[in-house]
Amino acid sequence: MLSVNFTFVFVLLNLIILYLFLRKFLFKRVADMLDSRIKAVEGDLAAGRESRELGDGYRKQHEGALSAAKEECKTFIDDARRRAQKEYDETVSAAKLDASAILESARAQIERERAEAFFKLNEEVADLIIEAASIVVAQNMDSAKNRELVNNFIRNRGAA
Repeated sequence: MLSVNFTFVFVLLNLIILYLFLRKFLFKRVADMLDSRIKAVEGDLAAGRESRELGDGYRKQHEGALSAAKEECKTFIDDARRRAQKEYDETVSAAKLDASAILESARAQIERERAEAFFKLNEEVADLIIEAASIVVAQNMDSAKNRELVNNFIRNRGAA
Protein backbone atom coordinates (compact mmCIF):
# COMPACT_ATOMS: atom_id res chain seq x y z
CA MET A 1 0.00 0.00 0.00
CA LEU A 2 1.01 3.33 0.52
CA SER A 3 3.93 4.02 2.50
CA VAL A 4 4.08 7.43 3.94
CA ASN A 5 7.30 9.09 4.32
CA PHE A 6 7.37 11.39 7.37
CA THR A 7 9.77 13.80 5.80
CA PHE A 8 7.40 14.34 2.95
CA VAL A 9 4.51 14.96 5.32
CA PHE A 10 6.63 17.25 7.44
CA VAL A 11 7.70 19.30 4.38
CA LEU A 12 4.13 19.42 3.20
CA LEU A 13 2.95 20.57 6.60
CA ASN A 14 5.68 23.21 6.73
CA LEU A 15 4.67 24.47 3.31
CA ILE A 16 1.03 24.77 4.32
CA ILE A 17 1.93 26.63 7.53
CA LEU A 18 4.33 28.89 5.64
CA TYR A 19 1.64 29.57 3.03
CA LEU A 20 -0.95 30.44 5.70
CA PHE A 21 1.56 32.59 7.59
CA LEU A 22 2.64 34.43 4.43
CA ARG A 23 -0.97 34.78 3.36
CA LYS A 24 -2.00 36.21 6.71
CA PHE A 25 0.93 38.61 7.19
CA LEU A 26 2.69 39.16 3.85
CA PHE A 27 0.50 38.62 0.79
CA LYS A 28 -2.26 40.95 1.93
CA ARG A 29 0.17 43.72 2.83
CA VAL A 30 2.14 43.27 -0.40
CA ALA A 31 -1.09 43.19 -2.41
CA ASP A 32 -2.33 46.32 -0.61
CA MET A 33 1.01 48.03 -1.21
CA LEU A 34 0.96 47.06 -4.90
CA ASP A 35 -2.65 48.25 -5.21
CA SER A 36 -1.80 51.58 -3.59
CA ARG A 37 1.26 51.90 -5.79
CA ILE A 38 -0.85 51.11 -8.88
CA LYS A 39 -3.44 53.69 -7.81
CA ALA A 40 -0.66 56.28 -7.17
CA VAL A 41 0.90 55.62 -10.58
CA GLU A 42 -2.50 55.81 -12.27
CA GLY A 43 -3.22 59.05 -10.37
CA ASP A 44 0.14 60.47 -11.42
CA LEU A 45 -0.53 59.46 -15.03
CA ALA A 46 -4.00 61.05 -14.91
CA ALA A 47 -2.53 64.20 -13.35
CA GLY A 48 0.17 64.20 -16.03
CA ARG A 49 -2.46 63.88 -18.76
CA GLU A 50 -4.48 66.71 -17.22
CA SER A 51 -1.37 68.85 -16.92
CA ARG A 52 -0.41 68.09 -20.51
CA GLU A 53 -3.93 68.90 -21.73
CA LEU A 54 -3.96 72.07 -19.66
CA GLY A 55 -0.49 72.96 -20.99
CA ASP A 56 -1.67 72.27 -24.55
CA GLY A 57 -4.66 74.52 -23.94
CA TYR A 58 -2.43 77.29 -22.60
CA ARG A 59 0.00 76.79 -25.46
CA LYS A 60 -2.79 77.07 -28.02
CA GLN A 61 -4.17 80.11 -26.22
CA HIS A 62 -0.76 81.78 -26.13
CA GLU A 63 -0.07 80.84 -29.74
CA GLY A 64 -3.37 82.48 -30.69
CA ALA A 65 -2.53 85.56 -28.63
CA LEU A 66 0.96 85.66 -30.13
CA SER A 67 -0.44 85.31 -33.63
CA ALA A 68 -2.92 88.11 -32.95
CA ALA A 69 -0.14 90.28 -31.52
CA LYS A 70 2.05 89.60 -34.56
CA GLU A 71 -0.82 90.50 -36.87
CA GLU A 72 -1.53 93.67 -34.90
CA CYS A 73 2.16 94.56 -35.00
CA LYS A 74 2.28 93.96 -38.75
CA THR A 75 -0.82 96.12 -39.22
CA PHE A 76 0.69 98.85 -37.04
CA ILE A 77 3.99 98.76 -38.97
CA ASP A 78 2.19 98.80 -42.33
CA ASP A 79 0.07 101.73 -41.19
CA ALA A 80 3.16 103.58 -39.95
CA ARG A 81 4.90 102.95 -43.29
CA ARG A 82 1.87 104.28 -45.20
CA ARG A 83 1.73 107.38 -43.00
CA ALA A 84 5.47 107.93 -43.36
CA GLN A 85 5.27 107.53 -47.15
CA LYS A 86 2.34 109.95 -47.29
CA GLU A 87 4.20 112.48 -45.16
CA TYR A 88 7.31 112.02 -47.30
CA ASP A 89 5.29 112.54 -50.49
CA GLU A 90 3.65 115.65 -49.03
CA THR A 91 7.02 117.05 -47.93
CA VAL A 92 8.56 116.37 -51.33
CA SER A 93 5.55 117.91 -53.06
CA ALA A 94 5.72 121.00 -50.83
CA ALA A 95 9.47 121.26 -51.43
CA LYS A 96 8.93 121.03 -55.19
CA LEU A 97 6.27 123.76 -55.00
CA ASP A 98 8.57 125.94 -52.91
CA ALA A 99 11.46 125.33 -55.30
CA SER A 100 9.22 126.13 -58.26
CA ALA A 101 8.03 129.34 -56.59
CA ILE A 102 11.61 130.34 -55.76
CA LEU A 103 12.68 129.57 -59.32
CA GLU A 104 9.80 131.63 -60.76
CA SER A 105 10.60 134.48 -58.36
CA ALA A 106 14.28 134.35 -59.39
CA ARG A 107 13.32 134.36 -63.07
CA ALA A 108 11.02 137.33 -62.55
CA GLN A 109 13.77 139.14 -60.61
CA ILE A 110 16.28 138.41 -63.40
CA GLU A 111 13.80 139.64 -66.01
CA ARG A 112 13.20 142.86 -64.02
CA GLU A 113 16.93 143.42 -63.57
CA ARG A 114 17.53 142.72 -67.27
CA ALA A 115 14.77 145.17 -68.24
CA GLU A 116 16.18 147.76 -65.83
CA ALA A 117 19.72 147.24 -67.17
CA PHE A 118 18.42 147.50 -70.75
CA PHE A 119 16.55 150.70 -69.83
CA LYS A 120 19.67 152.19 -68.18
CA LEU A 121 21.78 151.14 -71.16
CA ASN A 122 19.32 152.81 -73.52
CA GLU A 123 19.40 155.99 -71.40
CA GLU A 124 23.19 155.93 -71.34
CA VAL A 125 23.40 155.33 -75.11
CA ALA A 126 20.92 158.15 -75.65
CA ASP A 127 22.99 160.42 -73.38
CA LEU A 128 26.14 159.46 -75.27
CA ILE A 129 24.52 160.07 -78.63
CA ILE A 130 23.23 163.44 -77.50
CA GLU A 131 26.63 164.40 -76.09
CA ALA A 132 28.40 163.20 -79.23
CA ALA A 133 25.91 165.06 -81.42
CA SER A 134 26.36 168.25 -79.44
CA ILE A 135 30.15 167.98 -79.85
CA VAL A 136 29.77 167.37 -83.58
CA VAL A 137 27.33 170.25 -83.96
CA ALA A 138 29.61 172.53 -81.96
CA GLN A 139 32.58 171.75 -84.20
CA ASN A 140 30.70 171.68 -87.52
CA MET A 141 33.40 169.98 -89.43
CA ASP A 142 33.55 167.59 -92.32
CA SER A 143 32.45 163.98 -92.10
CA ALA A 144 35.99 162.52 -91.62
CA LYS A 145 36.62 164.94 -88.82
CA ASN A 146 33.16 164.08 -87.31
CA ARG A 147 33.98 160.39 -87.47
CA GLU A 148 37.34 160.94 -85.77
CA LEU A 149 35.68 162.99 -83.01
CA VAL A 150 33.04 160.27 -82.36
CA ASN A 151 35.72 157.54 -82.25
CA ASN A 152 37.84 159.59 -79.82
CA PHE A 153 34.78 160.26 -77.69
CA ILE A 154 33.88 156.56 -77.58
CA ARG A 155 37.46 155.57 -76.73
CA ASN A 156 37.58 158.13 -73.93
CA ARG A 157 34.19 157.10 -72.56
CA GLY A 158 35.11 153.39 -72.83
CA ALA A 159 38.25 153.98 -70.77
CA ALA A 160 36.30 155.81 -68.10
